[in-house]
Amino acid sequence: MNSAKKYGGIEYFRLAAAFLVVAIHCSPLESYSAVGDFILTRVLARTAVPFFFMVTGRFVLDDRGKAVRFLRRTALLYAACIVIYLPLNIYNGELPGLRELLLDGTLYHL
Repeated sequence: MNSAKKYGGIEYFRLAAAFLVVAIHCSPLESYSAVGDFILTRVLARTAVPFFFMVTGRFVLDDRGKAVRFLRRTALLYAACIVIYLPLNIYNGELPGLRELLLDGTLYHL
């Protein structure tokens, strides 16, 4: 039996936020209306990522051990992304300093 507690309202908002994240990346209204696309992707859809952070914080931070594991894995993924993109930045002549590398990473496209 599954003992996980369900939060129906949050699940619906997560689904809507997932569609908004897709909209950010594909500009679905661009061919119909530049203003409509701007409002959807640059205004409304920008709430999706902070929403995911808040929901993750709500569920992950309930258990301190789980939070530490989550932060460790996230830091490892961040470091891996920096290492993966570093050769591309060097090739483009954009070698950041240590401060910029740690705070901004090499993920210039995000």
